[in-house]
Amino acid sequence: TKVPALAANAEQVNGNRVVVTNLGVLANVDDLRSLTIQVRDQFGSNAGVAVLFAEINDKPMVVAAVNKQAQDAGLKAGQLVRTASAILGGGGGGKDDIAQGGGQDVASIDKAIAAVKESI
Repeated sequence: TKVPALAANAEQVNGNRVVVTNLGVLANVDDLRSLTIQVRDQFGSNAGVAVLFAEINDKPMVVAAVNKQAQDAGLKAGQLVRTASAILGGGGGGKDDIAQGGGQDVASIDKAIAAVKESI
């Protein structure tokens, strides 16, 4: 998969390495969750955040994974997912380290990506 490439292209935002992107169509949310965790784990000891979106069964889904260093800096996966899901027309949440959500409107993924980046 493209995990190393995604991590290598991380943006620096307020001292965090950040990957927020749309993976396109995926088969199921387990794949999305697994890829998100793999990207997060590429950051090593750097504060890192992965928020990955995908279209699953014609619906937008999002999973956020935040490592310990980024959590210490105040970022929470549940919060990032709530920000995204509100725009996707749905809901979601989870813990500070991993969270997932979704919505109804695939066309709003780009807007949700922008909102998540802005909130970091």
